[in-house]
Amino acid sequence: MNSFVVGIDLGEKESLALCITPDGDIRQQFKFPIASGYSDIAVAHPRELSWITKSRKKNDRGDSLELAKLNLIWMIPESHFLEE
Repeated sequence: MNSFVVGIDLGEKESLALCITPDGDIRQQFKFPIASGYSDIAVAHPRELSWITKSRKKNDRGDSLELAKLNLIWMIPESHFLEE
């Protein structure tokens, strides 16, 4: 895979996105308000990623980095994304 990957930690009012290179280096991070209507989003299954919620170092930056790394190697356990 030669493209960048973005991991997103969804929050109630805003989310944090973290973009990494194919080598796993952090390129950019930014926050954005919650919005629906995106068609190319992989939503990670929360039960299969319980190690994130049980982590001692709990922060959006760390969570989004781990999600981006998993997505980079096609290891995101996907869940269904329900749209309203």
